[in-house]
Amino acid sequence: MSKTKNLTQRLKAHNRRKQFTKMGDKTRIAWLECSDTQLLGQIETALINYFKPKLNGTNNPDASDRLTVY
Repeated sequence: MSKTKNLTQRLKAHNRRKQFTKMGDKTRIAWLECSDTQLLGQIETALINYFKPKLNGTNNPDASDRLTVY
């Protein structure tokens, strides 16, 4: 989970489609809009602690692959 002002660019830069596909049907991507940027760090930390995303902090071998997001 990460903070961004441009979700499309963030997804393109951090493409993990191949890793998500290998994880199966239980993989979900979600986002939260927040108008108070001062809270973003606290919200991110709370969500990471709650969901414990499996790929968080791991190497991303597909980071350079292009991804089209609409």
